[in-house]
Order: sequence, then structure tokens, then C-alpha cells
Amino acid sequence: MDLQELIDRFKKSTETSEADQPQDTMARFTTHALRQIQNDVSAECPICAEEPLIEPAVTGCWHSACKKCLELYIRHQTDKGELPRCFSCRAPVTRHDIFEVIRYQSPTNTPDDIDIDMSTPPPASQPMPRISLRRIYPLSPSAHTSAKIHALLTHLMKLPPNSKSVVFSQFTSFLDLIAPQLTKAGITHSRLDGSMPQKARAEVLREFNRTEIYEEELELDEDDPPKSGAAATRSKTPQPSPSILLISLRAGGVGLNLTAANNVFMMDPWWSFAVEAQAIDRVHRMGQLREVTVTRFVVKDSIEVRMLRVQERKMNIAGSLGLRVGGDGTEDERKKSRIEELRLLFE
Repeated sequence: MDLQELIDRFKKSTETSEADQPQDTMARFTTHALRQIQNDVSAECPICAEEPLIEPAVTGCWHSACKKCLELYIRHQTDKGELPRCFSCRAPVTRHDIFEVIRYQSPTNTPDDIDIDMSTPPPASQPMPRISLRRIYPLSPSAHTSAKIHALLTHLMKLPPNSKSVVFSQFTSFLDLIAPQLTKAGITHSRLDGSMPQKARAEVLREFNRTEIYEEELELDEDDPPKSGAAATRSKTPQPSPSILLISLRAGGVGLNLTAANNVFMMDPWWSFAVEAQAIDRVHRMGQLREVTVTRFVVKDSIEVRMLRVQERKMNIAGSLGLRVGGDGTEDERKKSRIEELRLLFE
């Protein structure tokens, strides 16, 4: 988070609120504490009593100390089985509430040009070095995302650049959470769910299945006048096809052709494996020329594990009736199944 933005936010709060309100006092203190950080005011660490602070860090209640001291203090309190509290205001604090101060050097200055006396304000022509606060320990390994989304991003980052993937989930609200993280990671994506009209769905599928750009569309006819400016840019730089398709399990699990992709990610299990198999067969079907990889995400020790047991039970029932889950199968698969049955008979 940018320090100047925080200062402006709390400063605006103090100007708009009444002077006798408690939140106004808190906002004034926060503005004062942040300005001290911005001006690099020399202060004594309240934990080790060293001055100035060594690698200054800030708690969630805006009190400063040495970064190492804060980490050791919170760890010591936790090891004793006590709730860590701020050394100044006694407010509860955890290691996730520690922010380190990051100072970015002004791009117009070299290290030799920086004035050591920080009390002297820089000239108007010299931009103020940007300062930000960065959380030392993110709230989760995925930086404010769920473990499933973090695992999904990890898998997607390992895929080849020309690879396309389909991400299935039965919850459209989960797709709402995945999309911003893909955008943040710079991964192009599109979405298809039951709330979209048929025309919009067809357009999404057309864009996703577009695997190549024909050069003849970009070439200019000799008789046509040359284009210039934005028109020429648009003709030479077509919009790239999205590499990820977010799709709801029930809306896109049947009747679609998604052979442009060769990776399938199932974000949550369904009661019946047949529904999942139908969705996977949108990618693994006639016309697919590459090996298809299917990845399922299941949370350990959760209800999803029980749902897998329900799936297995239904598959066993279907198998006992001579039914095959996930398609009709090929002749080779049926032969292998018969050989396996005969082998079991003569064991």
C-alpha cells in the first residue's frame, strides 16, 4: 500500500469529521505516525531501545519498532501461550499485522545526489521518493486468495505459453473469485455460465477456440490505400485469444466442443462422477490432437473427501450393472476390460 495514499485518506477523515469524535483522534494519530515514517524521523525502538530503528516496521495500530524486534517479540509471546499485544497501546497484534517500510529511490536521482538531511524538503522539480508499506507475512500463501486458487495459479504458471485450459466449477461465485486473480497474474481469460445469453456464449466459444491468426487477414491489398495511425495498429495487432476459459459445470458440461484446450481443472467435486466425466469430455473428444491433462482440486479433511466417496459408491453401482461412467469407450478398452475380468476369474 502506498504511504502517501494512506496519509491523504486519514487526513481527509480528520478534516471532514467533528473535533470531539473519538475516531477523529485516532485518525489524527495515524496521520502523525505515517508522516513520521514518511519524513524518516529518527526514533528509538521501544523494544531494544536502539536509535535509530533498524529496518523499521509498523504494526496494524501504527506503532513502529525494529522489524527483527517485532518478529521476536510476537514469537516469544506466542511460544508462552499468550496473546501478543502491542508494546505501546496493548492492542492485539499478530505477525500478519507487521508491515515493513519500503522506500523507492527517486528515479531522477542517483545515490550520490540524495540529500542526507531529510529535514530539507526536495525542490518542486524533484519528485518525492515513493514509500510504501508491505505486509511481511501475507494472510495466506496465495496473498489473500484461497488455497485452491493459489494451487490453480501455480499449475497455470507451469504450462507452456501456447497451452489452453478450461477451469470448471459448480459455483459461479467461485469463478467470481478466480477471475480477478487471473487478471492480477496477467493471464488472459474468458467466462461462460448460465446467466449469459446464447449469443454471448457463442462469441466466447468462438474466441476461445480461435487457435491461429491467418496472415491473409493482416495483409493489405495492393490497390487499397495504406492505413495509418490507430487503424493500422488494429489491423496488425489482433486481440489474442484467451488462454483460460472459466466455465460453470452445469452450463458448460454438455454439448460443447472445447478441443482447443488440452488442460482441464476441476475446482470442486460433484455428487456424480458422470457429470464431471461429461465436462472433461468437452475437451477429450473427437478432434483433440494433444494429450489431455485433468487436475482435480480437493481440500483435505473436508466434505469434498466425502463427496469423492459418494462418487466411488455410485461408480461401483454403475459398474455392477455393466454401465461405464464417462462415455461408451473404445473397442480396445472393452477388450482390456474383458481380459481383466477373465484374469480375476482364474486367479
